[in-house]
Amino acid sequence: GAAMWTALYLNDPTAASHAAVIARDLSLERGFDYLAVAGRVVHGWARAAGGDAGGVQETASAIGDWRKAGRNIGVPAFLLVQVRAELAAGDVQAARKTLADPFLISRLTRETWLQANAARLRFEVERAAGDIDAAAAALAESDRLAHEHGALIFASRGI
Repeated sequence: GAAMWTALYLNDPTAASHAAVIARDLSLERGFDYLAVAGRVVHGWARAAGGDAGGVQETASAIGDWRKAGRNIGVPAFLLVQVRAELAAGDVQAARKTLADPFLISRLTRETWLQANAARLRFEVERAAGDIDAAAAALAESDRLAHEHGALIFASRGI
């Protein structure tokens, strides 16, 4: 799983896809449901980042199945990956809607480790939408949170 997440955060869809398939298949074989779903989510992003818009559906389906089963662990991180997939597919409105997911918003107040990444993604959404003022505000917030939480990878990716 670590290779898959690392490749995602390094924005390497080829490596992420390969690692996600391994994580998904091994997890299914060994009964690790969480990593199997995470593998589907990251694989979907990798497909979308590689130009296959069907990757967005793969990501959304994996998250939807997980939530329908009553499972919440990982959902905030998964939703942020979905935002990235939607942006890669050029669907700014879907990305904006995903960022407004009530569960994501409520969990970001407690899962502070995700806040800088969420703000950075808000920057990317607003920039893609052409709202320069909102993008600048989100980038400043991402930078502040990244430095506050020591999550500098998210600050550097916004530049």
